[in-house]
Amino acid sequence: MGADLYITGIDEEDGGYYRDSYNATSILWRLGMSWWELFEEYNLGDSDSEMTPEQAEGFLERVIAGKPLLDEFLDEELSVEWLKTNHCVADDLDGWVKMWSEKYDMLVEFLNLSISENAPIYWSV
Repeated sequence: MGADLYITGIDEEDGGYYRDSYNATSILWRLGMSWWELFEEYNLGDSDSEMTPEQAEGFLERVIAGKPLLDEFLDEELSVEWLKTNHCVADDLDGWVKMWSEKYDMLVEFLNLSISENAPIYWSV
């Protein structure tokens, strides 16, 4: 299970799709947020689950503001013991750092694409 986001009118292979999990590997959790809380906060249930490009700008600002939490986690908290405690394969710590860094970069790129194309984002959470 996870959050699936689609930019209206942009194909998946062109960057129009983003997915994040609801488990210990969730990038949003690492940024101090929750998919469900954002869904409610932006009243997406009242708008056919669509986030406007203007709302995406606010979301992007929050993602960027949360980056220090991710950096702190990667620099100070992430360890083989943390991975094992959270039921993750713990044989490649550098691979996990890379994974979270890439998930962050992909989310920023996804939101920037919605904003630059003035295209709403459909949320399935």
